[in-house]
Amino acid sequence: MDKQPPRMDADRADAIARAFLQPTPERKANRERQAREDWHEREKRKVAGLALVGMAIGAAVTHQLGYRFTEGVIWGGLAGAALGWLWIGWRARRRVGPA
Repeated sequence: MDKQPPRMDADRADAIARAFLQPTPERKANRERQAREDWHEREKRKVAGLALVGMAIGAAVTHQLGYRFTEGVIWGGLAGAALGWLWIGWRARRRVGPA
């Protein structure tokens, strides 16, 4: 004889599901923290892209001017990254609003 567990009625199952899915302050805080981290990660990737573009521009300019290629790559990358971080800071302030 196999003993089967008692069956759950629909009302009880619905109540358990609602309690499980109901947002708690911890879940909400975790969701907001994760959203901030995801946004920041996307912004860092944009900075990396701007740094790469700056490296290419710096390399092309220094090649045309007769300077060392590596210096153009370094300075162009730094300039692109700096512009990217300024852009992120500006967008982050706009996102939050005035203090």
